[in-house]
Amino acid sequence: PDGNIQEVRAWLAKNNSEKNPRVLTRMNLQGELGLDTEEKFDHLFTIEAKVGAEAKQITSGYQNFRGAKWSKEGKNIICSSSRLSVSPDYSSASSLWKMDSDGKNLMELLKVNERPITNPEFSPDGTSISFIITTAEGFLVRQEDVGIVAAAGGNWINLTKDFDRDVQMSNWSDDSK
Repeated sequence: PDGNIQEVRAWLAKNNSEKNPRVLTRMNLQGELGLDTEEKFDHLFTIEAKVGAEAKQITSGYQNFRGAKWSKEGKNIICSSSRLSVSPDYSSASSLWKMDSDGKNLMELLKVNERPITNPEFSPDGTSISFIITTAEGFLVRQEDVGIVAAAGGNWINLTKDFDRDVQMSNWSDDSK
């Protein structure tokens, strides 16, 4: 820029306030409509079903919460998440989490060897949770299966381990089978 030192400093300050130039430290920096330079996290909110109600954030922290589902009686929420120790750009693993409907008593219900767990779903009777888990991953290889675990946690069962195809989703029957 042309001008005296004060004008140059004003120009630099203006650019700095607009984050120009941008310092990029993210591996996954390309967004839908431009550069996505800021780390952002997906959190859960609740809101009463009435006019003028305000959303209340029930999760926080350095982790994403995705695919949340309510239990039938409305007391619990399950979702996929991962407590991150590195940038989310460097981790694709997620685990199954459970919390009270107000976000309290958050606990990791199931974690499987750095494998992504997604699409959790309570059974109609509330005793089990189904989910999609990536069981094999590599160059041009990926296998997604349906898993099931007790709603209280414990060992999981791979229901589709003998399938020769990916499973994209699962549905419970009315009798929880």
